[in-house]
Order: sequence, then structure tokens, then C-alpha cells
Amino acid sequence: MRYDEVVSLISSPSNDERLDFTARANRLKVAVDALTVEDVLEHLAYAGVIPESFGDDSSEEMLYAKYCNALLARALRELGPKARADAADVLANGDDYSLVGDAKAFRLSRRPKHKQDFNVEALNRRRKGARFACFVCPLYQYPSKGSQIYELAAECNVVLLSYTHMAFMIKRGPEPRPSLRDIWEVGRRLKGNRDGDT
Repeated sequence: MRYDEVVSLISSPSNDERLDFTARANRLKVAVDALTVEDVLEHLAYAGVIPESFGDDSSEEMLYAKYCNALLARALRELGPKARADAADVLANGDDYSLVGDAKAFRLSRRPKHKQDFNVEALNRRRKGARFACFVCPLYQYPSKGSQIYELAAECNVVLLSYTHMAFMIKRGPEPRPSLRDIWEVGRRLKGNRDGDT
């Protein structure tokens, strides 16, 4: 599946009343799971932008959010961890860590303005026993200046990444890949530096 087919895959099943939301989400997940590495990289280049043709709070918009989480799980598998998209999050297990992730999507017509757009504290509470947590969204959606989002992420040890970062990590080098644990611990290190502990 090419990225330009995502909108039609989301729109056409959502118009089929014989399929409930869960069945449509599963159909989308199966398509994402079948992506090749090259396909994953193409999707990461465009992911996280909700098509304006999808209505606000529509089933299409919710399916696009499911697509982004499925894509994050698929990208993580390219990096080594066993990952799957859960009901609301992505759960991953590496050799020496567990991770909960959340892929975010926004409309180009609306920039996130508040900490609720990322809700670091809520993701921190949804760890489900995972030691680490991360948000992934388009790079340009993160605040360009100081923000509570960054302070909360460091405090909760929630890593803020972009789809671009994910693509870079996939393309960056040959096997065997080193453990990603250092990346997942960035927030803790930033907090330590701010507090003068390290």
C-alpha cells in the first residue's frame, strides 16, 4: 500500500455499514503490517497530517489515528522491538526494555497550542507496566520555543520524537542495531541536567 492509498482505504471501508469500526481498524492494521521497509519510509515522510477531507471527530479521523499508531508499531519493528498497536497505544518490547508509545496526528489548519494536545501526563499514566514512553508526531508540530510540554516530558521521562526521527533511525545503519534504550532514557537525563544531578 502506498501512502496515497491511505485516504481511500480509510474512506471506503467507513462508508460500508456492514463493517463496524473495529473491523475497519483491523483491515487498516493488516495493510500497514504488510508494508515493506521502503513503504514504511514513504509513509513516515507523510504521516501525522489528518486529511482535511475527514470531518472533525469523524470515524475517518479516528481511523487515521489508528493508522498512525499502526505505522508507529510497524516502524518500531524495523528497529528491533516487538511492537503492536493496542486499543489506544503502541506497546513494544526490546531485549532490555518495554515501551508504550502514542502516534499523534494533527490537521495542517490547526497547530497544537496546549499541553493537552500531547497530554504527556496521561501517557505516563497509561504505561501499562512499560518502563519507557514516547510520543511521535510531525516534527513541525512540536513547539519551537520553551513549552510546558518539554518540561513535563523530561519530568515523566516521555521521549518526544517525530516521524522524521523514526525514518532516520530506520535508515541510519546496518544490522545489528544497538539497543534503543539510550533514546528512551533521554528525558531522565535532561531532568538530571536541569536539576544539577548529573
